[in-house]
Amino acid sequence: APCAVFSATEGGWDPAWDSYKKPSIRRPHKGHKRDRTRQERFDKVQAKLAEQEERIAAYRKGIIDQKPKPGIVNLYKRLMTMRGGSK
Repeated sequence: APCAVFSATEGGWDPAWDSYKKPSIRRPHKGHKRDRTRQERFDKVQAKLAEQEERIAAYRKGIIDQKPKPGIVNLYKRLMTMRGGSK
């Protein structure tokens, strides 16, 4: 049944032709990950820099603690395990 607004002889607009779609809301672009996580990375680096001095001190102390203590026992062990003579 044709609508009152549209007739085949006179023309016009049939409201059935109007298709209403749900309006699409455009979201902003995600951008680059480095830009999105910039503040997070900055905070992480600042936290690491704050504890840098203690970490360096612990590393250096660990290196010193790994060295054998001076003494005749360690000297004898070192000389006995050397291959091909003394250095």
